[in-house]
Amino acid sequence: MPTAYLVQNYKVMTDDNEKILRFLKDSAFNQTREVVLEKSPKFSYNANADASLNNVKVLAYDNESIKLKVTTASQAILILSDLFYPGWQAEIDSRPTEILRANYIFRAVEVPSGNHLITFKYSPTSFKLGLYLSMFSILTVAFLILCNQPSKLANV
Repeated sequence: MPTAYLVQNYKVMTDDNEKILRFLKDSAFNQTREVVLEKSPKFSYNANADASLNNVKVLAYDNESIKLKVTTASQAILILSDLFYPGWQAEIDSRPTEILRANYIFRAVEVPSGNHLITFKYSPTSFKLGLYLSMFSILTVAFLILCNQPSKLANV
């Protein structure tokens, strides 16, 4: 399975996880042509779309950032075969976009037709909150230490 690929056909299944897993294991399911989403995308399936014109090129890939160059003839779903996990954010041409849960465990985004730069960045809110609280604590301790220093004028 490629790192990232495009499909135009999707099925929305919000019922229960067991039903989704059974569907994904069915031999009739072709993951290279269809994706199971837990939420409806904003566009509808176009049966006349020419998928042969679709192309995905990985420009950069590391633990916290992924950059892809994507070309589509019509609207499509980009599937990134990495685990769906909170804290990931996606942008299409520097504009934030929603990450969808695809095939139960992967990430996906809706891609409009045309050429696009798609970026995934790992930036969890919990890390930012911890960083801000740590910085606040260090500044507070430093302030208290400075305020409790005996004044040099008092010793004169």
